[in-house]
Amino acid sequence: MASNMFGTKTLSVALLTLAAVTTLPGCDAPAPREAPVVAAQERGPLGKADAAGSCATPDGDFCGGQSADGCWCDDACADFGDCCADAEPVCGVGDAPECPAEDDPTIEWVSTDVLECAAILFGCEEGQEQFSDECGCGCIGEPEPEPEPNACPDPEDPAVHYLHEDPLECLPILFGCEEGQELFSDECGCGCID
Repeated sequence: MASNMFGTKTLSVALLTLAAVTTLPGCDAPAPREAPVVAAQERGPLGKADAAGSCATPDGDFCGGQSADGCWCDDACADFGDCCADAEPVCGVGDAPECPAEDDPTIEWVSTDVLECAAILFGCEEGQEQFSDECGCGCIGEPEPEPEPNACPDPEDPAVHYLHEDPLECLPILFGCEEGQELFSDECGCGCID
């Protein structure tokens, strides 16, 4: 046995220690990842991001228990409101949502994929209501119509007094209207109305 500055006894102690550690119970290779265990009283509705978890795994599924993502894949998940997004199609548990038809004209769908919806930021137009649930995400309702552009005052009307009908020509003009008249200066031009 080779000797070094620490001596051969140090090497022997190091080898014995290494042998003892490798044979200790509980020092085997790490166990495969298992779903966390949560007591029933801790269960409850999940947030949007949590519900996007999956019951499916590359090697099978978490049906009958809790997924590695923290959501559930068992018969009780519908009661607790903690089912994974895919609990119904993967495990046949949870409440299958009653989703509106994809061709419903009152719904503007962004996506019908719950996992995709969890990652999308979107907004709806004025008059529509935003939704993101187990059916997907999008906007419900008809958007408010665009306001009609203001009709220009009729230049043939004797109560309308145009200074100019070209808005660019109106920019450098400083003017005022007589008492009782209303000033206008817009895309129609500029002038006064009795």
